[in-house]
Amino acid sequence: MPPAFRIASAIASLTLAATSAQAQAQAAPASFALPHAYAGYSQPEITQCATAGPLRSSCTAPAMTAGRYVILARASATATGAGAIQALSIELGGQACAGVKSNPFTGTKGVPPVFCQVTLLTDTPLTITANFSVENATPDPAGPKLIIRRLPWSGVLEARGGALPPRPAPAAAK
Repeated sequence: MPPAFRIASAIASLTLAATSAQAQAQAAPASFALPHAYAGYSQPEITQCATAGPLRSSCTAPAMTAGRYVILARASATATGAGAIQALSIELGGQACAGVKSNPFTGTKGVPPVFCQVTLLTDTPLTITANFSVENATPDPAGPKLIIRRLPWSGVLEARGGALPPRPAPAAAK
């Protein structure tokens, strides 16, 4: 998928999520109550986070976490030579979720934000990581920013959509 399309898709998804959350907030109070199937689990705010230098940040979802979350990572760097490039990714328990690589840049620039919308169900603590890499650039010493927000429970575990091509017109009768 071309980087420009991924960026547009990410922005559209974040806008849709924000719009949807606003609409839900206006229509009815957000519910973080989990279904009975998740008895014993909770959907806590995930706040146990740390930065490990300029290239890595991580947060830990506690054991017995279930629910929907949106994870956003941001980072920036300053070019130090020609062909400066930066890349940012999010991993969940060591598995890739999303990532982006910039075009060559000059000056100080942020890489496009990366996000993952996830439904978690974990019996053990789960590490959520933002990994940042640069070529011919110096990363911001504060490291990548990792923001995790709970989303109201929708009751939908998985959904996929799309558009089907139009059906061809029936052949003319003879």
